[in-house]
Amino acid sequence: MKIVRGLLFLILFLFAHSLLAQNSGRPDTLAVGVTGNALFVMDTALQTGISLEIWRELAQNQNIPYRLIFFEDVSHALDSLQSGKIDVVVGPIGITAERAENFRFTQPYFQSSLSIMSVQESPTL
Repeated sequence: MKIVRGLLFLILFLFAHSLLAQNSGRPDTLAVGVTGNALFVMDTALQTGISLEIWRELAQNQNIPYRLIFFEDVSHALDSLQSGKIDVVVGPIGITAERAENFRFTQPYFQSSLSIMSVQESPTL
């Protein structure tokens, strides 16, 4: 039996310590990187999908002005976050040991797993 497990995570609010210190906790307008695919990021023009809808609700409740910047993949979004080109990344991003050393993550809100079973018998005629 093989078990393949996957976890999808949403990064809502990744602030660098320097950003918080420089801007008294909030910049004028957050540059929000968006990456991901269906279910989490559905329609970028309409800003639909679980991740974008959660972000929009959070930003509205906290009166956070923001602009969205779309990325083709997670690695480009995280590179831009690390270099300071964006302030936050929204989308389904897996937490790895390496990423956890470099970024702050929110708590996961979605988990999925896939199990695959197969027979381990020798083939017969």
